[in-house]
Amino acid sequence: MVTSLDTKLVPKATELLDLYGKAVTWSVTIGAAYNPASGAVTVGTTTNHSVKVSPPDPYSSRYIDGDLVRVGDARVYVAAELLTFTPAEGQTITIDSATWKIVRVNAIYSGESIALWEAQVRR
Repeated sequence: MVTSLDTKLVPKATELLDLYGKAVTWSVTIGAAYNPASGAVTVGTTTNHSVKVSPPDPYSSRYIDGDLVRVGDARVYVAAELLTFTPAEGQTITIDSATWKIVRVNAIYSGESIALWEAQVRR
C-alpha cells in the first residue's frame, strides 16, 4: 500500500538529485550470451543513458574488508522514479571520464516503492 509519505519521498529523491546530482553516462549491456560448449561469449547491445547521480562517496576504512569492499570503492545513488533501466551488477558508469564498474546494487525503499538505487562502484 502506497502511503502519502511515499508519494512525497519518491519525487523528492528525484528532485534533489536533479538539483545537486552529477551528470554521468550509465552503460547497460543486454543480450550478452555465453556458450558453455565453445566457451565463446557473444557481446550484447550496449545502451548509454544520461542520468544524474550523487557524487561518488568513498567507503569509510572501517567497511573495507578487501573482499566485498575494497580500497577505492565508492557508492553512488540514483533516483529510481524516472529510470528507463534497472541498475545491475556489471554495468558501468562514466563519471568525469573515469569508468567505474558496478559491483553491487541495493534498492532503497519508501514503503512499497523504490525511491533510490545505491550502487557500489569500483575502478
